[in-house]
Amino acid sequence: LQDNVTVRNINIYETLKEELLIDPEEIIETINPEQIAAALLSQVYTGILKDGQKEVIIKVKKRGVREIFEADVLIMKDFASLLERYYDMAKKMGVSRIISTFEKSVTAELSFTQELSNIECFRSNFKNDTSIYIPATYKELSNRNILCMEFIDGIKISDKESIIECGLDLN
Repeated sequence: LQDNVTVRNINIYETLKEELLIDPEEIIETINPEQIAAALLSQVYTGILKDGQKEVIIKVKKRGVREIFEADVLIMKDFASLLERYYDMAKKMGVSRIISTFEKSVTAELSFTQELSNIECFRSNFKNDTSIYIPATYKELSNRNILCMEFIDGIKISDKESIIECGLDLN
């Protein structure tokens, strides 16, 4: 995710209501309608939960992303098949297998349920390591298109001055 990617206008309250079948105002105190980061697949918003006043991020998949991806993969598969039919090198490289591997990888990326599971697995694996902090996740506010997790403030890797001010070694 980056903080300078073109964004789509998303009504975050309506999206949460449709996706999670909840009234977000009953669970979330406030949501900043301005996203803090965006990427090709999703946008990220900040909010504060009513329960304990915890600050969270809400990652929302952009509408239509899956359909665009599926159409693009079909084109790639057709092109790979054509290449393998007429070029031995393409057949030797296994272009169709490469496209299939790419498809599996991106399909997993399209599911925030899988991402939530990965975070929880990572937390379990490193529960005794005090040098790593893994944010809390909120299953009840997450699904395949929404991921809600604890907000952790930090310094952008490109903000060298702030990193130095914190006494961290740039190397």
